[in-house]
Amino acid sequence: MLVVYALVRGKPFLFEMSQGYILPLIYLTIFGSFVGYGTYFALLGRIGPEPTPIRRYSQALALGVSTALEGLTWRAEMLVGASLIFGGNVAILLKQKPPSPSPRQGN
Repeated sequence: MLVVYALVRGKPFLFEMSQGYILPLIYLTIFGSFVGYGTYFALLGRIGPEPTPIRRYSQALALGVSTALEGLTWRAEMLVGASLIFGGNVAILLKQKPPSPSPRQGN
């Protein structure tokens, strides 16, 4: 998607060879990806894969907090992303089966 977006906008892919670009990239790679996902999967192993409200809406919650506390200004692509988040959550909720009733005893 990013390639298509860049091509449509006529923007080139650039990699800046400066310390101010590379060091934060390394930091985000290590702590934002490896450590973050490792911690997430460890937590997931403890609590189980059952959906919880915070897991379903964490992305939207982050956007809301950023809007309220950081003055985030919403752009069109952010609205598209938020609608994809909510659409995915709706699809997951509609696909879930309700718990089956327990069989009656003593008939």
